[in-house]
Amino acid sequence: MKKACKFLFVAALIALMLVSVVACKDGGNSGTSTPGGNSQATATPTPKPGDAGKDWDKNFTNPGEVYRFYSWQYASADPYSGNTERDQQMRERVNNLQNEYGITINFVPKSQTSALLQSAFQGSPEVTGQKEGGLHTMMNTYLYQNLTGRCLEPLTDHSDVYNFNDENKFNVFSQYDLCEYNDKLWFFIPIELGVHFECGGNALVFNKKLLEAAGYTADTIYGWVDSGEWTWDKFEKCLVDTTLPDVNQWGIERGNQALIMWSLANSNGTEFVELVTLPSGQKQDSFVYTGEKGERLMAAYDEFVKLANDLKVMETTMYGQTDTTPLQHFLAGNVAFFYNGYSSNPLREIAKAEFEYGLVPWPKGPDMTKEDNYQSFYPHLNPYCVFRDQRESANLKGAVQILCKLYTPIYDADSDDAIALYESERMLYTRDEASAKNLDIVENNKVHFRVFMYANAPLSIGNANAVQEALFGKGEDAILKAETSASVYFRGIQGAINQAIYTRSPYSWK
Repeated sequence: MKKACKFLFVAALIALMLVSVVACKDGGNSGTSTPGGNSQATATPTPKPGDAGKDWDKNFTNPGEVYRFYSWQYASADPYSGNTERDQQMRERVNNLQNEYGITINFVPKSQTSALLQSAFQGSPEVTGQKEGGLHTMMNTYLYQNLTGRCLEPLTDHSDVYNFNDENKFNVFSQYDLCEYNDKLWFFIPIELGVHFECGGNALVFNKKLLEAAGYTADTIYGWVDSGEWTWDKFEKCLVDTTLPDVNQWGIERGNQALIMWSLANSNGTEFVELVTLPSGQKQDSFVYTGEKGERLMAAYDEFVKLANDLKVMETTMYGQTDTTPLQHFLAGNVAFFYNGYSSNPLREIAKAEFEYGLVPWPKGPDMTKEDNYQSFYPHLNPYCVFRDQRESANLKGAVQILCKLYTPIYDADSDDAIALYESERMLYTRDEASAKNLDIVENNKVHFRVFMYANAPLSIGNANAVQEALFGKGEDAILKAETSASVYFRGIQGAINQAIYTRSPYSWK
């Protein structure tokens, strides 16, 4: 009862104080990275003290130990049986680790996540660690049974095992920005090398034939990108001139999830949730509705509505995140521009297309036109965790060591092998030098979205039962149907959204 009263009091206080929050520094847009590695358009945090001089080669495992790992992607107990370079390298890595340390590594397919969390909550986990489904599942794990980190082993407690500030191995900025709560790191986020199928930057691919028929050569569009003139206005003209309703040809489709809306927000230099610092000094995530970022978001929604309702250049059917229908429409030549997927990289399929295509970053919104580069975002990140184990036989340092050695990238990010992997995939997925250069722009200016941490946060607004439905699915539908405007809609739901975020936020629980 005491904790419940404290929670309600602080929740009310948060609601009152959010109007006067001081935003944490968001940084500029000049982030750099090794091509193909994860980047964030802000400076990476200063490495934690005490990393220098540690013996990172020390062995913490014991011969005969068995380590079991789970991922929602494992379809079998032999997930790396393919012939790709990644699969071959992972098979070699598993064998090397088993031989070097005298251990056994098993992969667990198709387990029930709830059962895994319950066993870890009880201190006797069924698996050693897991790959989260993405940012949207992290809070389910961290706040399982409404208790902080009871399923997890804090990685910070094992900083003698592995260097979590190694930018050749980890996406350091996103890792500490998204996964460090109450001064402890609970998940690590490895760098994903190459043009990664999950973590690729959000780009636009266009059908050259359709654009040329409308009067736009690829060189014209590439020239706009080079000169910094690739803006929403230019994009609108291309969409208008490639939309031919009589033959069911569209400039672009709304397509999978809310990817168009996310891209518009990102290309105007904003997002939906930001980490703020209250006057008390407490950190808290907050829905972006007012202030400069809120105005940028409303401008993005205005553009979204304009494309759908005013210019009528965007087909408005919304598909699930893994539905390939929008991709098939693009491959069939019915859509001029296609976005670079959600939680998958359609470039692998587009590369097989018989028609010629080009690749460009998303055009700049009006608030980004003064910037000297293009901002992209990657909607998917891969956090990994080690489960809490209270059994006498548990070797948590060994678990941390094997998890890191297994799932950090197959090559160091700055190595010749990593650069060669990226270059080979870049050439595989692009058809001309300008597209390859534009892919570099996209990959080197990627920004994560905090809102995905709260996508599944429960709330009840109309017929929406989660934050993602209120903001993107059913919320988007209401705005597109002109049942309400974006500003009116968000003014009405901001309190409920912030309460849902607060309830799920790791900063709310001590």
